[in-house]
Amino acid sequence: MHAVLARKQAKIREDPELFAAHGILAAAHSSVATDHVADLLGQLTAIIADGAADGSFRAEDAEATARVVFNATAKFHHLAHAAEWHDPGIRAEVDEVCSLLLDGLHAPASP
Repeated sequence: MHAVLARKQAKIREDPELFAAHGILAAAHSSVATDHVADLLGQLTAIIADGAADGSFRAEDAEATARVVFNATAKFHHLAHAAEWHDPGIRAEVDEVCSLLLDGLHAPASP
């Protein structure tokens, strides 16, 4: 999440007009945005499924869990929150959200 957020912050900083145009185009062509989100969810699903398969995560439904993780982290990747990405406390918020999610996904040690 830190890498995603850092890349988003860099895009805004390097070319704010292009970033704004990207948001307008994404809204105008929602199928592109929908496809992008589906791709991201597929990646998250694979990560969570791999973690469940090797015993690192507990997740009965990797796809549903991926949607929860994606939605829980929206503040750090969704364009609607771009104004919040430069808040001085945003990195601490990423840590807090990720810690909570990972704690929830972590499979308990075998007895």
